[in-house]
Amino acid sequence: MLLKRTQFNYWFSIYDSEAMNSKRQSIYLSVSSLILFSLTTILRNSFASLDMSVNAWATTVHTPIITTLAILISEVFEFYFMLIVTVLIGVYMFMKNLKKESIILMSTMFLVVTITRIIKYLTLVERPLNGLIESTGYAYPSGHVTGSMVFFSMLLYVFWGQISSNNNKKLLTILLILIALIVGFDRIYLNVHWLSDVIGGYLLGTFVISSTIYVNQNYGKIKEVMNKI
Repeated sequence: MLLKRTQFNYWFSIYDSEAMNSKRQSIYLSVSSLILFSLTTILRNSFASLDMSVNAWATTVHTPIITTLAILISEVFEFYFMLIVTVLIGVYMFMKNLKKESIILMSTMFLVVTITRIIKYLTLVERPLNGLIESTGYAYPSGHVTGSMVFFSMLLYVFWGQISSNNNKKLLTILLILIALIVGFDRIYLNVHWLSDVIGGYLLGTFVISSTIYVNQNYGKIKEVMNKI
């Protein structure tokens, strides 16, 4: 219980101005999520029994109304659709003289798309055969989960300083967590992903987010080191 509370508190504090200046927090989360993701990837076959059980359970809760809603959620958070939305928002931000924020948002999304695709073709994990919708490509990690998590997190990150109300910050952070959980459940409900795919998506998304924040925090020093090489 204490661990869960600590993790939730971190997800709230990661956007706080004081936490943003904490290099230790960002690098800790970046390294730990990378290690956990690597272990999940290497030991993915160990999840086979649990994956099958969760997949079978999902078929017992299917209803016409929920399925219709789940398909809609799947379409809205489709990887490449979100990429198009990112470009549109990024271009708008660039025109509004928010050039740095625009570059951070777009570069992070393009990075996570590239990384996810590479990992999919390296792991070659097949999707469940009982999917409610047609879904092509390999399964691990879930692109929907990774993409939506990174998109909303980075969007919130670049605009965090412009949100004056602490209550609004808390509300948006909770909303972000709910979206990530809903998208993850949606992929399992539709039987287009295994549980391990969703877990991998969460871990990879966390790694990309925390790494981007760390690089942004230390951009000056990183640039100085690169110039010396």
